Amino acid sequence: MNTYFKKVKHILPTFLMVALGTVGGLLLFRWFFCLKYPVIAIKEEYWTRIAIFFTVIPVLIWLRPKFRVLIFPHSANGIFGAVILSWIVLAAMVYTTQDYLTTAAGTLQRLSDIKEIDKVKYARFYTIERFSVVPAYGGSYLDFVSGRRGKIKIEAYFVVPVLPHGAGGIDMIQKYWLGLKFQSKTYKRFRGEEIEKESKKFYQECVRKMNVYDFYTQEYFERKPYSRERENFLKAVEARTREKTDESFIILEPVKTRYENRNGKRLLWALESVGIGISVFLLFLTIPGFDISSTDKS
Repeated sequence: MNTYFKKVKHILPTFLMVALGTVGGLLLFRWFFCLKYPVIAIKEEYWTRIAIFFTVIPVLIWLRPKFRVLIFPHSANGIFGAVILSWIVLAAMVYTTQDYLTTAAGTLQRLSDIKEIDKVKYARFYTIERFSVVPAYGGSYLDFVSGRRGKIKIEAYFVVPVLPHGAGGIDMIQKYWLGLKFQSKTYKRFRGEEIEKESKKFYQECVRKMNVYDFYTQEYFERKPYSRERENFLKAVEARTREKTDESFIILEPVKTRYENRNGKRLLWALESVGIGISVFLLFLTIPGFDISSTDKS
Protein backbone atom coordinates (compact mmCIF):
# COMPACT_ATOMS: atom_id res chain seq x y z
CA MET A 1 0.00 0.00 0.00
CA ASN A 2 2.88 2.35 0.76
CA THR A 3 4.27 1.68 -2.72
CA TYR A 4 0.89 2.47 -4.28
CA PHE A 5 0.71 5.85 -2.55
CA LYS A 6 4.21 6.62 -3.78
CA LYS A 7 3.09 5.94 -7.35
CA VAL A 8 0.03 8.13 -6.86
CA LYS A 9 2.09 10.94 -5.35
CA HIS A 10 4.57 10.78 -8.22
CA ILE A 11 2.16 10.49 -11.18
CA LEU A 12 -1.32 11.71 -10.22
CA PRO A 13 -0.51 15.46 -9.94
CA THR A 14 0.86 15.43 -13.49
CA PHE A 15 -2.14 13.46 -14.72
CA LEU A 16 -4.54 15.96 -13.14
CA MET A 17 -2.57 18.87 -14.59
CA VAL A 18 -2.67 17.32 -18.07
CA ALA A 19 -6.32 16.24 -17.85
CA LEU A 20 -7.85 19.36 -16.34
CA GLY A 21 -5.53 21.72 -18.24
CA THR A 22 -6.32 20.08 -21.58
CA VAL A 23 -10.06 19.87 -20.98
CA GLY A 24 -10.26 23.44 -19.68
CA GLY A 25 -7.95 24.83 -22.34
CA LEU A 26 -9.88 23.27 -25.21
CA LEU A 27 -13.19 24.46 -23.75
CA LEU A 28 -11.91 28.00 -23.41
CA PHE A 29 -10.32 28.03 -26.86
CA ARG A 30 -13.44 26.76 -28.61
CA TRP A 31 -15.79 29.00 -26.63
CA PHE A 32 -13.85 32.15 -27.52
CA PHE A 33 -12.67 31.50 -31.09
CA CYS A 34 -15.45 29.24 -32.42
CA LEU A 35 -18.61 30.11 -30.47
CA LYS A 36 -18.47 33.60 -28.98
CA TYR A 37 -16.41 35.12 -31.80
CA PRO A 38 -16.35 32.53 -34.64
CA VAL A 39 -13.13 33.61 -36.29
CA ILE A 40 -11.97 29.99 -36.78
CA ALA A 41 -14.15 28.05 -39.22
CA ILE A 42 -14.24 24.42 -38.09
CA LYS A 43 -17.30 22.28 -38.73
CA GLU A 44 -18.98 21.56 -35.44
CA GLU A 45 -19.01 17.79 -35.93
CA TYR A 46 -15.28 17.83 -36.68
CA TRP A 47 -14.24 19.93 -33.70
CA THR A 48 -14.60 17.14 -31.12
CA ARG A 49 -12.55 14.78 -33.30
CA ILE A 50 -9.81 17.38 -33.61
CA ALA A 51 -9.87 18.04 -29.86
CA ILE A 52 -9.64 14.30 -29.08
CA PHE A 53 -6.68 13.91 -31.44
CA PHE A 54 -4.99 16.92 -29.83
CA THR A 55 -5.10 15.31 -26.37
CA VAL A 56 -2.35 12.87 -27.31
CA ILE A 57 0.18 15.72 -27.40
CA PRO A 58 0.13 16.68 -23.67
CA VAL A 59 0.02 12.98 -22.76
CA LEU A 60 3.24 12.34 -24.67
CA ILE A 61 5.01 15.50 -23.53
CA TRP A 62 4.19 15.62 -19.82
CA LEU A 63 2.66 12.33 -18.74
CA ARG A 64 4.68 9.71 -20.61
CA PRO A 65 7.99 10.59 -18.82
CA LYS A 66 6.26 9.94 -15.48
CA PHE A 67 5.52 6.37 -16.52
CA ARG A 68 9.24 5.50 -16.57
CA VAL A 69 9.09 4.68 -12.86
CA LEU A 70 6.51 1.95 -13.48
CA ILE A 71 7.55 -1.69 -13.81
CA PHE A 72 5.61 -4.05 -16.09
CA PRO A 73 7.23 -7.47 -15.56
CA HIS A 74 4.84 -9.32 -17.89
CA SER A 75 4.70 -6.77 -20.71
CA ALA A 76 7.38 -5.19 -22.85
CA ASN A 77 4.95 -2.51 -23.98
CA GLY A 78 3.67 -1.49 -20.56
CA ILE A 79 4.53 2.19 -20.92
CA PHE A 80 2.89 2.28 -24.36
CA GLY A 81 -0.24 0.73 -22.85
CA ALA A 82 -0.20 3.33 -20.08
CA VAL A 83 -0.03 6.11 -22.67
CA ILE A 84 -2.94 4.63 -24.64
CA LEU A 85 -5.05 4.23 -21.51
CA SER A 86 -4.34 7.82 -20.45
CA TRP A 87 -5.26 9.08 -23.90
CA ILE A 88 -8.55 7.11 -23.90
CA VAL A 89 -9.46 8.43 -20.45
CA LEU A 90 -8.61 11.98 -21.46
CA ALA A 91 -10.45 11.63 -24.79
CA ALA A 92 -13.63 10.58 -22.95
CA MET A 93 -13.39 13.68 -20.75
CA VAL A 94 -12.89 15.93 -23.78
CA TYR A 95 -15.77 14.33 -25.71
CA THR A 96 -18.38 14.78 -22.97
CA THR A 97 -17.28 18.29 -21.98
CA GLN A 98 -17.21 19.47 -25.61
CA ASP A 99 -20.65 17.98 -26.17
CA TYR A 100 -21.93 19.94 -23.17
CA LEU A 101 -20.33 23.16 -24.40
CA THR A 102 -22.10 22.85 -27.77
CA THR A 103 -25.47 23.68 -26.25
CA ALA A 104 -24.50 25.32 -22.94
CA ALA A 105 -22.51 28.20 -24.47
CA GLY A 106 -25.40 29.58 -26.51
CA THR A 107 -27.48 32.42 -25.10
CA LEU A 108 -31.15 33.03 -25.88
CA GLN A 109 -31.82 36.33 -27.64
CA ARG A 110 -35.36 37.69 -27.72
CA LEU A 111 -36.22 39.54 -30.93
CA SER A 112 -39.36 41.43 -31.81
CA ASP A 113 -38.82 40.89 -35.55
CA ILE A 114 -36.62 38.74 -37.77
CA LYS A 115 -34.87 41.89 -39.05
CA GLU A 116 -33.19 42.33 -35.66
CA ILE A 117 -31.22 39.10 -36.01
CA ASP A 118 -28.30 40.86 -37.70
CA LYS A 119 -27.74 42.92 -34.53
CA VAL A 120 -26.94 39.76 -32.53
CA LYS A 121 -25.26 37.69 -35.21
CA TYR A 122 -23.05 35.76 -32.75
CA ALA A 123 -26.01 34.39 -30.79
CA ARG A 124 -27.14 30.79 -31.27
CA PHE A 125 -30.69 30.68 -29.89
CA TYR A 126 -33.55 33.10 -30.58
CA THR A 127 -37.19 33.73 -29.84
CA ILE A 128 -38.88 35.87 -32.51
CA GLU A 129 -42.20 37.54 -31.79
CA ARG A 130 -43.19 38.48 -35.34
CA PHE A 131 -42.26 36.82 -38.60
CA SER A 132 -43.84 35.26 -41.67
CA VAL A 133 -42.98 32.14 -43.66
CA VAL A 134 -43.76 31.24 -47.26
CA PRO A 135 -44.01 27.42 -47.46
CA ALA A 136 -44.92 27.56 -51.15
CA TYR A 137 -41.43 28.91 -51.88
CA GLY A 138 -39.66 26.13 -49.96
CA GLY A 139 -36.76 23.99 -51.13
CA SER A 140 -35.40 20.57 -50.27
CA TYR A 141 -32.30 18.41 -50.48
CA LEU A 142 -31.72 14.70 -49.87
CA ASP A 143 -28.49 13.42 -48.37
CA PHE A 144 -27.38 9.80 -48.10
CA VAL A 145 -25.25 9.00 -45.06
CA SER A 146 -23.07 5.90 -45.31
CA GLY A 147 -22.83 3.53 -42.37
CA ARG A 148 -21.09 0.23 -41.76
CA ARG A 149 -21.15 -2.65 -44.23
CA GLY A 150 -22.61 -0.58 -47.04
CA LYS A 151 -25.71 0.52 -45.13
CA ILE A 152 -27.24 3.93 -45.79
CA LYS A 153 -29.43 6.36 -43.88
CA ILE A 154 -31.47 8.96 -45.76
CA GLU A 155 -31.72 12.55 -44.52
CA ALA A 156 -34.11 15.13 -45.93
CA TYR A 157 -33.50 18.87 -45.51
CA PHE A 158 -36.37 21.32 -46.08
CA VAL A 159 -36.17 25.12 -46.03
CA VAL A 160 -38.78 27.87 -46.24
CA PRO A 161 -38.04 31.60 -46.35
CA VAL A 162 -38.61 33.67 -43.22
CA LEU A 163 -39.84 37.20 -43.88
CA PRO A 164 -40.23 40.26 -41.67
CA HIS A 165 -43.72 40.69 -40.29
CA GLY A 166 -45.98 42.35 -42.87
CA ALA A 167 -43.53 41.91 -45.77
CA GLY A 168 -45.20 42.19 -49.14
CA GLY A 169 -43.25 39.50 -50.93
CA ILE A 170 -40.00 37.60 -51.34
CA ASP A 171 -36.80 39.49 -52.06
CA MET A 172 -34.61 38.49 -54.96
CA ILE A 173 -31.99 37.45 -52.41
CA GLN A 174 -33.69 35.99 -49.36
CA LYS A 175 -31.17 35.53 -46.50
CA TYR A 176 -33.37 34.16 -43.70
CA TRP A 177 -34.58 30.56 -43.92
CA LEU A 178 -36.32 28.19 -41.56
CA GLY A 179 -34.88 24.66 -41.78
CA LEU A 180 -36.36 21.28 -40.88
CA LYS A 181 -34.49 17.98 -41.00
CA PHE A 182 -35.96 14.50 -41.25
CA GLN A 183 -34.05 11.23 -41.29
CA SER A 184 -34.88 7.57 -41.77
CA LYS A 185 -34.97 5.66 -38.52
CA THR A 186 -32.25 3.12 -39.24
CA TYR A 187 -29.42 2.38 -41.63
CA LYS A 188 -30.37 -0.04 -44.41
CA ARG A 189 -28.52 -1.90 -47.14
CA PHE A 190 -30.03 -1.18 -50.56
CA ARG A 191 -29.58 -3.10 -53.78
CA GLY A 192 -30.01 -1.96 -57.36
CA GLU A 193 -32.90 0.49 -57.72
CA GLU A 194 -34.08 0.01 -54.13
CA ILE A 195 -32.39 3.16 -52.91
CA GLU A 196 -34.19 5.31 -55.49
CA LYS A 197 -37.53 3.73 -54.63
CA GLU A 198 -36.94 4.04 -50.89
CA SER A 199 -35.74 7.66 -51.17
CA LYS A 200 -38.88 8.66 -53.11
CA LYS A 201 -41.08 6.97 -50.52
CA PHE A 202 -39.22 8.64 -47.66
CA TYR A 203 -39.32 12.01 -49.41
CA GLN A 204 -43.09 11.83 -49.88
CA GLU A 205 -43.49 11.05 -46.17
CA CYS A 206 -41.44 14.14 -45.34
CA VAL A 207 -43.51 16.28 -47.72
CA ARG A 208 -46.69 15.20 -45.96
CA LYS A 209 -45.14 16.21 -42.62
CA MET A 210 -44.14 19.59 -44.07
CA ASN A 211 -47.66 20.19 -45.39
CA VAL A 212 -49.14 19.97 -41.89
CA TYR A 213 -46.24 21.52 -39.97
CA ASP A 214 -47.08 24.50 -37.76
CA PHE A 215 -44.30 27.00 -38.43
CA TYR A 216 -45.49 29.39 -35.71
CA THR A 217 -45.42 27.05 -32.72
CA GLN A 218 -42.01 26.46 -31.18
CA GLU A 219 -40.16 27.30 -28.00
CA TYR A 220 -37.23 28.95 -29.78
CA PHE A 221 -34.99 28.77 -32.87
CA GLU A 222 -31.45 27.47 -33.13
CA ARG A 223 -29.22 29.22 -35.61
CA LYS A 224 -27.31 26.46 -37.38
CA PRO A 225 -23.54 26.87 -36.98
CA TYR A 226 -20.90 25.93 -39.52
CA SER A 227 -21.54 22.20 -39.92
CA ARG A 228 -22.55 19.49 -42.34
CA GLU A 229 -26.21 20.10 -41.49
CA ARG A 230 -25.91 23.80 -42.31
CA GLU A 231 -24.26 22.96 -45.63
CA ASN A 232 -27.12 20.63 -46.51
CA PHE A 233 -29.71 23.24 -45.58
CA LEU A 234 -27.91 25.71 -47.85
CA LYS A 235 -28.01 23.14 -50.66
CA ALA A 236 -31.78 23.06 -50.19
CA VAL A 237 -31.82 26.87 -50.48
CA GLU A 238 -29.73 26.72 -53.65
CA ALA A 239 -32.05 24.07 -55.10
CA ARG A 240 -34.91 26.56 -54.71
CA THR A 241 -33.25 29.82 -55.67
CA ARG A 242 -30.84 28.45 -58.29
CA GLU A 243 -28.27 30.84 -56.79
CA LYS A 244 -25.11 30.26 -54.78
CA THR A 245 -25.28 30.87 -51.04
CA ASP A 246 -22.61 32.19 -48.69
CA GLU A 247 -21.97 32.64 -44.98
CA SER A 248 -24.40 35.56 -44.79
CA PHE A 249 -27.37 33.19 -45.17
CA ILE A 250 -29.05 32.31 -41.88
CA ILE A 251 -30.68 28.95 -41.20
CA LEU A 252 -33.02 28.79 -38.20
CA GLU A 253 -34.17 25.40 -36.94
CA PRO A 254 -37.31 25.32 -34.75
CA VAL A 255 -36.91 23.67 -31.35
CA LYS A 256 -39.99 22.34 -29.57
CA THR A 257 -38.43 21.63 -26.16
CA ARG A 258 -37.88 24.31 -23.53
CA TYR A 259 -34.68 26.31 -23.66
CA GLU A 260 -33.89 25.37 -20.06
CA ASN A 261 -33.87 21.68 -21.06
CA ARG A 262 -31.53 22.04 -24.05
CA ASN A 263 -28.56 20.46 -22.24
CA GLY A 264 -30.43 17.36 -21.08
CA LYS A 265 -28.05 15.32 -18.93
CA ARG A 266 -24.91 16.53 -20.69
CA LEU A 267 -23.54 18.34 -17.63
CA LEU A 268 -24.00 15.23 -15.47
CA TRP A 269 -22.29 13.09 -18.12
CA ALA A 270 -19.40 15.55 -18.34
CA LEU A 271 -18.87 15.54 -14.58
CA GLU A 272 -19.21 11.77 -14.42
CA SER A 273 -16.65 11.31 -17.19
CA VAL A 274 -14.10 13.34 -15.23
CA GLY A 275 -14.75 11.39 -12.03
CA ILE A 276 -14.75 8.01 -13.78
CA GLY A 277 -11.61 8.93 -15.73
CA ILE A 278 -9.67 9.77 -12.58
CA SER A 279 -10.95 6.60 -10.88
CA VAL A 280 -9.89 4.41 -13.82
CA PHE A 281 -6.43 5.96 -13.78
CA LEU A 282 -6.07 5.38 -10.03
CA LEU A 283 -7.17 1.78 -10.50
CA PHE A 284 -4.60 1.32 -13.25
CA LEU A 285 -1.82 2.41 -10.91
CA THR A 286 -2.47 -0.66 -8.73
CA ILE A 287 -1.21 -2.95 -11.52
CA PRO A 288 2.45 -2.05 -12.28
CA GLY A 289 5.38 -2.07 -9.90
CA PHE A 290 7.35 1.00 -8.87
CA ASP A 291 11.03 1.72 -9.46
CA ILE A 292 11.82 4.42 -6.91
CA SER A 293 15.36 4.78 -8.25
CA SER A 294 13.97 6.19 -11.48
CA THR A 295 12.00 9.01 -9.91
CA ASP A 296 14.86 11.47 -10.29
CA LYS A 297 14.80 10.85 -14.07
CA SER A 298 11.15 11.61 -14.50
